[in-house]
Amino acid sequence: MSRLLEWATKEKNKLFMLLCLAVHVFYVIVFAFFQCWIPCGINLLSVSVYLWLSFFKRPITEGSIIIAYFEINIYSVSCSLFTGGEFGFLFFVVGTLSLIFYLAPSYRRFYWLFHIVGLFSSVFIVTLWWARFTFHPEIYRKLQHYSFTFSILNMFFISLAIFITSYFFMRNMRKTRERLDYNVNHDLLTGLYNRRYVEEYIASHDVNFAIGMLDIDDFKHINDMYGHHLGDVVLKTVCDAFVKNMEEGQIAVRWGGEEFILLFPDYTVPQTQDKINEICRIISSSAINEDGAKIYVTLTAGVCDGNNLNFEEAVRNADNLLYYGKRHGKNQVVAT
Repeated sequence: MSRLLEWATKEKNKLFMLLCLAVHVFYVIVFAFFQCWIPCGINLLSVSVYLWLSFFKRPITEGSIIIAYFEINIYSVSCSLFTGGEFGFLFFVVGTLSLIFYLAPSYRRFYWLFHIVGLFSSVFIVTLWWARFTFHPEIYRKLQHYSFTFSILNMFFISLAIFITSYFFMRNMRKTRERLDYNVNHDLLTGLYNRRYVEEYIASHDVNFAIGMLDIDDFKHINDMYGHHLGDVVLKTVCDAFVKNMEEGQIAVRWGGEEFILLFPDYTVPQTQDKINEICRIISSSAINEDGAKIYVTLTAGVCDGNNLNFEEAVRNADNLLYYGKRHGKNQVVAT
């Protein structure tokens, strides 16, 4: 079911075309049953249009939606001319005018034209109903006792289209919002949380914590020797190791460049030092194999207690300890 929903969200234009195609196939059968061959033929023409738009014209673009919009207006006016204005084809005109704002946003500069076409079609159909005029009185006599049924069916069809389109519009908006929220709070290269997230987390959570600031040793040398592509692979591999070896509630952050912060709520400094030492040993014990290169990576870290300090002070202290470790041999975890 989820795969179907994903497809429908992604292929909303094709879904709309298929709905239109289904309605016209239905009316081909209905008008053939009543032996009303002219409206049956009109629906057959519409079926051919939607078969072309759905299966032969690739891809289904917003331009296809515009073609469908004009087809719906022409179809509604034509059927009303031969059956009468009270058969509810007006619902198609009014309903699709609202749908086009979602389905064809790139054509917003032409919305005034769509409004004029929709208004003209609506006024024309209402005038036919008011004047009780039809081009083909025989068709009208065959169908007049079913005009209310036709109206209900047409209202149902367009309501269904609006409901389905609105559902997938809201679903698409929700997924877009989730994607934006993710992008705002995560580093896009590594998938770790970013600086903004951890600062907001600390500001909104009253917790004791210990903090580790880590830096990949000689990362510039890796970039210079192997290129930035392999540098990115190193970053991703290191970050994957962080995530894999940290527990729920513990936070890994890409602070900037090759610097990272590991946040351990309710951990003491010795516990944090032991944990980071364990992670660093795991990373340094395995080579990163990429494009024929075999790279071993080590990290230096500074660990301090974040209690009784604001977050900026804790980061500053951890950073000072980190660079103490850098100046005294690297590949070590220095703690207060």
